Amino acid sequence: MKTTIVKISLSIILLLFSCSSDDDYTNSASPPTELYIPKQIDVIYGNNNQRTCLIEYNDANQISNLNFQYNNIDDGSYNITYSNGKINQVTKGESLQYTFLYTNNILSSIQLVNSSNSNSFDITYDSDNNIYTLGSSSVFYFDSSDNLTRIVSGDIERSLSFTNPNASEGIFSTSHVPLHLIFILSSIEFETLYYLSSKQISEASVTYDGGFQNSSFYDYELDNNDKIIGFKIDNDWGAVMRTDQISIVYQLLTTE
Repeated sequence: MKTTIVKISLSIILLLFSCSSDDDYTNSASPPTELYIPKQIDVIYGNNNQRTCLIEYNDANQISNLNFQYNNIDDGSYNITYSNGKINQVTKGESLQYTFLYTNNILSSIQLVNSSNSNSFDITYDSDNNIYTLGSSSVFYFDSSDNLTRIVSGDIERSLSFTNPNASEGIFSTSHVPLHLIFILSSIEFETLYYLSSKQISEASVTYDGGFQNSSFYDYELDNNDKIIGFKIDNDWGAVMRTDQISIVYQLLTTE
């Protein structure tokens, strides 16, 4: 009888230990995470020209490459690398290279090397207002969610306005876009910045030496995941009016 009781007790202990081990594994194992992120953005201009941006990501789901095409012809590819989670370098082939330097984990300078010369641009950061100043003339203003709201460079001022706070999020999440990449992209194509906001944009304007350009964003189309898959931009440039149509294709990534 004692032998039977001992066997039963031992079986119960083993069973409980097994269940406990299973629970520990279940609780400690992180379920796969699904990410729905853009892989292609197309702009059909009002003059029927087309600009395409193809996007690649690294293992940390940060942007690792931006490949631009204009009317299906290669228009430049930018490779982006990181160090300790921060953007480290942006290169365009062998002709252009930006290197980001940090002091106490805060961006302090950007070094530019191209085929003919090299330059270094000091960065100052106003943490109270989330403002970066590059060199002596370019100032970048960001909101509390790290969305660009304004660039002032010499006598040129560019600004972005957003829809109401209840609107759907933008194309990208800020976690997928390295903040300081915006400093480089703004010098390539200002319109590229339209896609990187985590909010819907309602208006973009450019003021320069007495001139003014205004663009209105509207007809946002969402898919079943509430992600933006299309919208239109009316560009009012005084004598020139143009409507551009933007479409976005996403990919679903699963990470462990």
